[in-house]
Amino acid sequence: MSIDMHNIVLSINTLNHLFLRNIERELIKNRVRDLNSLQALTIYNIGIDGSTISKVQTNGFKIGTNISYNIFKLEKLKYIFKIPNIHDERSVCVKITEKGIAVINIVDSVIMSQSELLKEFYDKGYNSDIKDNILFKLQKIWSE
Repeated sequence: MSIDMHNIVLSINTLNHLFLRNIERELIKNRVRDLNSLQALTIYNIGIDGSTISKVQTNGFKIGTNISYNIFKLEKLKYIFKIPNIHDERSVCVKITEKGIAVINIVDSVIMSQSELLKEFYDKGYNSDIKDNILFKLQKIWSE
C-alpha cells in the first residue's frame, strides 16, 4: 500500500488548526476572552509544575509565535508569574497562577473529549497502526 506523505503532512496542518479552533471555542464557552488558543496552549505546556523560559522557547511550546511577547502578556494578565533563579541570573522560572490553572483545565477538557471521540472511532474497528507509526516518525523528524 502506497501512502501519500504530502497529504498526511497537509492533514496534520489541518488537524493543528482544527485543534486550536476547538480550544478557542472552549475558551469562549468559559468566558476567557483575553487569551487566544496559542497562548492557552502555551500555559498548558508550561504546566502545573512550571518551566523555565528557555525550556518554553526550545521545547516547542512557542508553537510558532513570539514567545517573549506571550510570556510578557501572560504575566501581565496574571496567568503566570516569573521567579528569578538565584543560582543563574540568565534563567527565569515560569509558574502558573490559579487563573492559569483554570486555563490548563479548559485545554485538558478539550484534549480529553477529543481523546474519547478518537477512542470511539478506533473501537469501531479502524486500524490505526500505519498512521500511528507515521505520526510518531514525523514527530521525531520534526523535533530534531
